[in-house]
Amino acid sequence: MNLRLFLLFFLSLLLTTHRVAGREKTIPLTLSIRQATPQPVSLSFLVGGLETETQKSEIDKSGRYHFNLRYRPGFYRLTLGEREWSLTFPLFTPQSEIQELTISTSGIAPLEEVVATGAPELQLYFDARRAREAYQEALWGLEALRRGGVAELQLQAISDTNEQIYRQRIEAVTLRADSLQSTTIRQIMRLFIRPQDTLTAHWWDAPLLTTPWVGTAPEFDSYVRAYLQTRYSDSLAYWAQVANYSQAIRTLAKIESEAVNALMLRHALEFIVQGGVYDVLLDSIAKYYPNDGESSFYTKNNERKTERLVKLRGTRLDDRRTFIVSKDADYTLLIVWSVWCAHCQELLPELARICENLPQKQVAVRAICIDKVTPEVRNFIGSRVWPWENILEPDDGESDILAYLQADGTPELFLLDKKGRLISRPEDAKRLECELLWLQIATCLQGKLY
Repeated sequence: MNLRLFLLFFLSLLLTTHRVAGREKTIPLTLSIRQATPQPVSLSFLVGGLETETQKSEIDKSGRYHFNLRYRPGFYRLTLGEREWSLTFPLFTPQSEIQELTISTSGIAPLEEVVATGAPELQLYFDARRAREAYQEALWGLEALRRGGVAELQLQAISDTNEQIYRQRIEAVTLRADSLQSTTIRQIMRLFIRPQDTLTAHWWDAPLLTTPWVGTAPEFDSYVRAYLQTRYSDSLAYWAQVANYSQAIRTLAKIESEAVNALMLRHALEFIVQGGVYDVLLDSIAKYYPNDGESSFYTKNNERKTERLVKLRGTRLDDRRTFIVSKDADYTLLIVWSVWCAHCQELLPELARICENLPQKQVAVRAICIDKVTPEVRNFIGSRVWPWENILEPDDGESDILAYLQADGTPELFLLDKKGRLISRPEDAKRLECELLWLQIATCLQGKLY
């Protein structure tokens, strides 16, 4: 009996200990803001520069805001009101060393007047940002003076002074960063240390990519964007540009498999094509980062039975039959159009420009004309040289091809994979060009990312 009681007591003690140990540590954060209208302040944890897990606080009788911070290493952002100002800061101090955080600043100049205590890197980070922004503002001032006609010799003297002041401030910050003995914070500081005029400098720094958590820095997002943009050149042919982007992303694919880095890379790609990120490439990245806990961006469209197209053939202009989905190419682009459609007449020359250099083994193009087959239609199509196979498929209400595509009108574009699965429906030539670019990059990455 005594043994049974002892076992029950021991089990109860274990459960209690487990519950206590399982609780996440929260850290008090106190914020005071001078010269600002009292209004709600929000605190957010950043992932890839995006705000998550936001909590709000109202000002108390002492003029302070209070938060209970669920601690995670990374970057946080304080925002006053409707983005009247925001203050971003990192926390990488070991959790056991943080007891309470305090931040004091001004509503007029939050970064310039901020004072922080409680974690060593807080004030260090703010000092680095101040130094860099002061340096950048001086560069803008020099450019304004140059446009105003100030002598070049005088401008050079001002520029040299600006460089000297900047280097002195940054060297002081660097020494303090080294004294922290924190690899992460030192790497993050290096995002600030480089001047902005880096065109002639070898500024790409591979170690930044492999430092744990460095991808959480909002500045790291722009860092990678800048790297991708250095691969762009108007002088290169389209497919040479594809090769450049592929090489850049192969380099970026060496980034440590952290969820935040996967998100960061996605945001950078989104920026490069201005919203036209190609889904297959994002899927490839997601597979390379198996621990990011996110579902693929691409979701199968169940309304269109495009997979059934792989078994169907269409009639070409010479009355021979051909498969709608190419058996030889990895992808098939379908252009649904009409001879009598004015918008189609405007779009087809632009599509021809994009498709004329497509590698046939990778992308096959089929232009499906939905008009009733008449001599006028045949003559119109036959009198032009286009870089695709022309298929005659009248929209008479009995076409399985148009039914499976659920084509809503003309012109419409459909990009399918080899199994007939619908990948995307580019709405115009510009979006198609972006998606074909990323299609090439994704194909280049297949061997590495899958």
